[in-house]
Amino acid sequence: MNNPNQVKTKRAGAAKWYGLRWKAWLADGEKIASSSWTIPASSGLSESSSSNTDTTTSIKLTGGNVGTWELTNTITTSSPLSQTEIRSLWIKVES
Repeated sequence: MNNPNQVKTKRAGAAKWYGLRWKAWLADGEKIASSSWTIPASSGLSESSSSNTDTTTSIKLTGGNVGTWELTNTITTSSPLSQTEIRSLWIKVES
């Protein structure tokens, strides 16, 4: 698991935004072109919305089964580099 300080808490009944900052990883002039999220089915979490800027990605989560869950965020960057990278976001769902 990632550093416990990086685990975000969510109540099962809440709808809440979470995000990742990618600026330090991106090369000069490189921007996020697309972003997608993978959520474990057993988590009970649902993506109600998602978005990205040139340097950040965000997801709005609803629902959730009690436990700690790893979500993955896959980005593709702009040309000419057109890199793909994956990061994890840990969500602890509480009742």
